Amino acid sequence: MSLSTLSVYWADLKAAHRSEDDLLRLPVPARPYRTVHAQHLSLLSKWLLHYALHHHPPHPDEPLVSLRYHVTGKPYLSDSQYAFSLSHSGQLAACVIASRRAVGIDIQKRVQLRPGAEGLFLSVDERERMMGEDTLALWSQKEAAFKALGHELDARLTDFRFEQLQQLRCRDVTIRLVQLPIQANYIGYVAYEALDTNEVVTIELECL
Repeated sequence: MSLSTLSVYWADLKAAHRSEDDLLRLPVPARPYRTVHAQHLSLLSKWLLHYALHHHPPHPDEPLVSLRYHVTGKPYLSDSQYAFSLSHSGQLAACVIASRRAVGIDIQKRVQLRPGAEGLFLSVDERERMMGEDTLALWSQKEAAFKALGHELDARLTDFRFEQLQQLRCRDVTIRLVQLPIQANYIGYVAYEALDTNEVVTIELECL
């Protein structure tokens, strides 16, 4: 049995110790945002990545100026062996970082999805097998899996199919998920490529 740990960092935008000016000074590429709130949430997620890269060895001491975006919109660090994923919703932002493996993260503020919304991301077979399950949780799991490997596999969200709860498959690749114990009115998951059937992956979660 092999053991692995993934580092996850999350933060609340309303935290009194965090200055908006600090976020705006981050050395990241300028991108358009629909609202100031969305801008600050996005910057907060990048602040978490900045923290991970500079405070927790063996992560590299890399500047965020190496942050780039694929044409699909997926962010990455140029010339880095480290993979990461960012997410934000409501007032929270989160980041996962790992070495030499694909990872994805998704957090969602608890909302009531409109009736039939599951048809946008679940196949008919999945809807039958997953009947009665938390629809928002299923959506979050698929989003995390897509963010982990959607770009690399040239796949759409619907190409990721549930084999069972917290395990999906796409193009002969198995993706497993771990639920994040964050605030009560939020749900979140970390997705990772399953490299070994006997591997046990744990989450090291830090709130900043």
